[in-house]
Amino acid sequence: MPGTYEDHCSQAVLKRAVAALRLYGFYGMNYDSRIVVTDVPHYVISVERCGVTTKLDWPAALPPDYYRKDIASLMNALGKITKSIPWRKTSDSTEPEWIQ
Repeated sequence: MPGTYEDHCSQAVLKRAVAALRLYGFYGMNYDSRIVVTDVPHYVISVERCGVTTKLDWPAALPPDYYRKDIASLMNALGKITKSIPWRKTSDSTEPEWIQ
């Protein structure tokens, strides 16, 4: 579903997302950012905290030697949370509004 989607979520949902980021060590994740993500399905998490943005951009389908259980587990945890939010499409662009 290409495009940009957004909606508001409750404090409880936000707290669950923050807890998942901490549980899976998002801010300390080490990964090889030299792997180029092009037009293939990929996972993207971008979090702004205290004015600093931390971004994870990881191809969804990689050879077994590149598989990262920690990244897959984090994505699964966040996926469960985001499925509970009634997203609405705000643009056909896939770039976040602050980049456009």
